[in-house]
Amino acid sequence: MTSHQLTFRLSRLDAEECPRGVPAEIWSEFVRIADEARKSGVKRWAARSIIEIMRYENVIKRGNRDFKVNNVFQADLARSYMRLRSCYQFFEIRDRDARRAA
Repeated sequence: MTSHQLTFRLSRLDAEECPRGVPAEIWSEFVRIADEARKSGVKRWAARSIIEIMRYENVIKRGNRDFKVNNVFQADLARSYMRLRSCYQFFEIRDRDARRAA
């Protein structure tokens, strides 16, 4: 395993919750960081913060200059995580219909 590869692996059931179009490696990292935050006592957080941590860890700490994560994944990652862990208030999400009406 190279320093660029992720070390955290999801269970098969957790992997099945991966949002459509999101690479499994991104989902795995997102779940790992969100789980870590919740275990440390964080009650609410921003999906964007997790994505920025992922960028920092991969680009700065691991030296993976090719690491990319699309901000478009943010809402789907948050919704899927809350469904996966049954923590429906962990992320604040906007109503999809309200966005379309604006």
